[in-house]
Amino acid sequence: MYPVSIDYQETTLILLNIIKVLQQFSQILNLNNLIFIMENAEKRLKDHQFSIAVVGEFNRGKSTLINALCGEEILPSDILPCSATLNRISYAEKPSAKINFQDGSEREIEFYKLANFVTKKNTESQAVAATVKEAKVYYPISYFQHNKIEIIDTPGLGDEDNMTAVTLSVLQQCELAIMIISAQFPFSITESNILIDKLLENGVGEVLFIVNEIDRFDKTEDVERVINKISHRIEETINEWAQDQINPELALKKIGKPRVWGLSALQALKAKQTHDMALLGQSQFVNFEHDLKTILSEKRSLIILQVTVNQIIKVVTEIIETISLQKELLDRQQAQLQEMSAIIDSEVSKIRQKKREVIQFIDDTISTAQQQAQTSTYKFQQDLKKAAEIIIDNTTVTPAEIKNDNFLPNLSNQISTSLNEASNKLTQNIESEIIQGQELFVAKILDFSQFVENMPDNIYHKLKQLEIDISLTDEVIQQIETVNQLCNNLTANNNNNNELFLISFNSDSFMIQNNPSGVGTGIGAGIGLVLLGPIGAGIGAGIGANIGNRSRAKKFKEKFQPLVNIAIDDKLREKNINQIVDDYVSQALVEVLRQAKKILETINSVIETIQSNLVEQIAQQETLINHKKQQITQMEPETQSILNYAQNLSEKLVKIRSA
Repeated sequence: MYPVSIDYQETTLILLNIIKVLQQFSQILNLNNLIFIMENAEKRLKDHQFSIAVVGEFNRGKSTLINALCGEEILPSDILPCSATLNRISYAEKPSAKINFQDGSEREIEFYKLANFVTKKNTESQAVAATVKEAKVYYPISYFQHNKIEIIDTPGLGDEDNMTAVTLSVLQQCELAIMIISAQFPFSITESNILIDKLLENGVGEVLFIVNEIDRFDKTEDVERVINKISHRIEETINEWAQDQINPELALKKIGKPRVWGLSALQALKAKQTHDMALLGQSQFVNFEHDLKTILSEKRSLIILQVTVNQIIKVVTEIIETISLQKELLDRQQAQLQEMSAIIDSEVSKIRQKKREVIQFIDDTISTAQQQAQTSTYKFQQDLKKAAEIIIDNTTVTPAEIKNDNFLPNLSNQISTSLNEASNKLTQNIESEIIQGQELFVAKILDFSQFVENMPDNIYHKLKQLEIDISLTDEVIQQIETVNQLCNNLTANNNNNNELFLISFNSDSFMIQNNPSGVGTGIGAGIGLVLLGPIGAGIGAGIGANIGNRSRAKKFKEKFQPLVNIAIDDKLREKNINQIVDDYVSQALVEVLRQAKKILETINSVIETIQSNLVEQIAQQETLINHKKQQITQMEPETQSILNYAQNLSEKLVKIRSA
């Protein structure tokens, strides 16, 4: 009579509901390996199937033990590592076999040809075995008939990596494991690792230990000594494993005292085949077989529940740990999003500040160009008068020369030549200043456009450092390409200015003649001063002054210089040089300014698009994070409740099984 009892059917229904919940949680958390474990647990409870896995290192007699249980040599065995595939043995009225291949296909074969598919006996069978996923063997084993039992013959652990992986996946599906140990190699370090990593950690409900090949010893005391030694090592391994568990005491109770049988599987098989009862007794197989049948008949349901509960505890514990880790991860991601927003704001602020600097530079460049032109034109008037004064001062004037018909034409010619040189110099200075201003203007725009072009990369590089996946939209890429094209056009059209024509003087402007009234008047065509095209016309009516024949020669320069200055002033005033220069400066910069505005408008679109695009993606991620946090937060109380129930149930099962 069990001191504690449970309702198997009710408990099964509760566990099935728990399994469904854990499957949903595992799916939400992308824990596919846990989904697989829960699918197997669900199948176990619904089908009441009982799987026994025979495990161990290669060449320990696993296939021979199964053959001994069946009473016939249904699985191939050899002194070399023989089983190359996973073999499932279950009941059928007639012997048969099916092969499941790696590609998903299935093939029914004649029973006696099984060795050709599941062994490594020769190169040909080894190549075929490599294509096989598992073999299903059906045989009329009496105590399998009504118990839904299957025995799984596993490849030798450590034989091949892929076979070890196959065995591991099977152990997650089985309820009981029989671990085969050779009496000649008593429980190696590898076997200790197999017990911990492959059996105990996978929550196998019960592990039975077989010390095989005791027939290799002549003395009974040697057999007992080896079995005791192996039993002690097994206990040490289990105790070591239990200390790493959350509840070491409960972990030890689940496993219980290790049950170890010494036997000879080969003797047992031969005895059953020849009906040699003496040899069967000598093999000590009968005790193990009896105990195994007792376990299967009396503790089967408890083991099924215990295995299921073990796996539920394993799964829910991993889910709880994953929830904790994911909450931390989501918190970090939220912090990263905040940092990301700060990065975007910072980069956009830099661009906007840079844009303001560019606009200010454009305004300053135009203003400076206009001021420099105005200063140059103001100085131009003084330079013209100074140039004329120098010519007049350096001219030798005598009464005789004044009477010379060529004197005045020569002097007028010298003055006009000097003034034209000053005019040309001013033209060159203004054109040079405009070109320099345009070059600075273009360089600033190009520098800014390059700054903007690099902005997305700068932002995305920083975001990648935060492990945030943000992509550059096609719209931004197209806008940046537009900026590049506009900048190329700006560079190509730079310095495409109209030619600047400044004032042109001729000698007639400074000629003097005597009229009948004795008043001398200037004659000539005037001064041609042209800006952005010919303006024509003379400075004025010339120089008018009454110097008379009685004027002394020495008075000529005094009278002539003011007249020349008046003529210069009249000419400049008539042509409005200041306005012409202002117009030239404005027209020289207007096209560059127009293209610059277009570039700035496009750049503004780039900034707005990038910002809105990134803000939108941040908002989307923020929404996903909040949704995910809400999901996993809602899981916490239910997972803890499941864990508490499973642990309590596990303790009950331990008490019942140990009673």
